[in-house]
Amino acid sequence: MIALENTSYDLLTTLQNKLEGINAYDQYIQDAQQAGDQDCANLFQQLKQQDSQQAQQIRSTIEQMVKQGKFH
Repeated sequence: MIALENTSYDLLTTLQNKLEGINAYDQYIQDAQQAGDQDCANLFQQLKQQDSQQAQQIRSTIEQMVKQGKFH
């Protein structure tokens, strides 16, 4: 079994949660559009975009930590 330090584990878990949320937003956007609620659809689209940016930031941090030998 491979053990990760808390920070490494936390980053991976947060990235996973963000990616799952990004996938869920597609359904939420579709639901809102089908209900004729463009305001909610726009909100979900905005949240999806923010989570995508945050996921990329987390990914970049993990990559940097790996390169520096700080990801264990």
